[in-house]
Amino acid sequence: MATQYKHLTILESDGPPSESEIRSIEAVLGTTLPVDFRAFIGVANGGHLPYLVNVPPHADGEPMAFNVIFSTKPDERGTYGYDTFIGEIKNARQVFQVPPAVLPFSHDGGGSMLFLDLTPEGNGRVVAFVEGLPAWTGLRKESAFIEVAHSFSEFVDLLYPDPENDYTE
Repeated sequence: MATQYKHLTILESDGPPSESEIRSIEAVLGTTLPVDFRAFIGVANGGHLPYLVNVPPHADGEPMAFNVIFSTKPDERGTYGYDTFIGEIKNARQVFQVPPAVLPFSHDGGGSMLFLDLTPEGNGRVVAFVEGLPAWTGLRKESAFIEVAHSFSEFVDLLYPDPENDYTE
């Protein structure tokens, strides 16, 4: 099933989050979620996003598909693991040493991930952790954090269809 958010078609969403799920995420995060992000996960919660964004965000940036949107829903055992907001917040704090108020919200299926930086310094920007690749790929060799957009709304505006994904289902 597909849902819409602005110009985006989201596939296979888990459905809207409950208010208690939002409050649980905000408690672990240590801050409130912005209105635009809440509206987004209201339709994209746990879904698949068949779009690309250039990292860094200019014409010669690398097109990247951060197509897994994390879910507010626990698994069938009631735990929050991989690909859930709460599980990924805890993991990012261990692996990347991200501070409170930084929300991982999507990954590329490999080692790269998107974060919504809600710290006072970050002011709502979207940052990508981009995993370095082997030299034979001819692509980035070093892992790095790269700012993608100044806000979540700006990030959404930067997304464009991935020609290798069929998002008309």
